[in-house]
Amino acid sequence: MKVQAGTLTTTAPVKLAKGYQQTQRGTLALTVTRGTALKIHGKARLAGTLRLTHVKGLNGRHVLVTFGSRHGKFAHVQGLPKGYHVKYTAHKLELVRR
Repeated sequence: MKVQAGTLTTTAPVKLAKGYQQTQRGTLALTVTRGTALKIHGKARLAGTLRLTHVKGLNGRHVLVTFGSRHGKFAHVQGLPKGYHVKYTAHKLELVRR
């Protein structure tokens, strides 16, 4: 899936079988609930904006996105709860308490 401009919004967990690509003008809008919001089987190419909504009841660490591999990072993150930041690892993007 490729998001060049515009927004991909998820309100429930989603699985993408063939990777994910987002350009600088794209936005990924995730509703933070229990479980991983987006599971990408394959390569994730990240850029643009990550928008988080409904961020309540967190307990220290929450996996937002998993992927087989990753290139890039989101340039902007909106909706971060106070005291949290995003952490990129080899196979996941997490919301972590500072």
